[in-house]
Amino acid sequence: MLDISQSKLVFQYAGPEVRWIDNQKSIFYVSMQLVSTVLCEDQHLHNFFQSSSSLLPLMGSSSGSSSASSPRSLQPMDADTQKNLKALLSLKVENIIIFFPTLLNQLLSVLLHGGTETVIDVTRVLVHIVDEVYEAGRDDVLHSYLKYVMNISCHGRRTVHEELCRSLSKLLDTSYKDQVIVSKILQHSQFLFAFIARSMALHLLTTARIKVT
Repeated sequence: MLDISQSKLVFQYAGPEVRWIDNQKSIFYVSMQLVSTVLCEDQHLHNFFQSSSSLLPLMGSSSGSSSASSPRSLQPMDADTQKNLKALLSLKVENIIIFFPTLLNQLLSVLLHGGTETVIDVTRVLVHIVDEVYEAGRDDVLHSYLKYVMNISCHGRRTVHEELCRSLSKLLDTSYKDQVIVSKILQHSQFLFAFIARSMALHLLTTARIKVT
């Protein structure tokens, strides 16, 4: 909050003819609010982006080359990234919507990089985010991401659709105790299947198994 009457800038350029009234009582205030898709004020989101920043090169890698990693090469995620990943369940929906493309791209990078437990955690967060956006009446954000933004399908021999199918089946298993996440998966299964289909199509294109003329 900036008090105009006390600003040194005003005193410097006002000139001697200016006379302050009411003992320099403030007339109005100026406040500023950061609106950015790059810098976020939400601490959970900031921590996740920062701790997983080493995975950013994966975001541009949709190549089908298998030389980047061996089949099913699962790497343990560091503790900070794991903790910050789970903290995304506490995000406010307005922050999710603002950073939706960046957040999902980063989640997919973690999905293709982490071990079995990390993949399940990413899937839980993904389902939660989809549910939050849908409940806010912004399902257009979901479909826009699928149609215009999503460009990550694989890293090495690991693919988004395979990892999602594997983790979703585990979350839907009768031995899994979280019925809330099961309900959300079933409720948004249409979008999740579209997400998987999009990944499959991207994988076929990037590995040159099909050609679009």
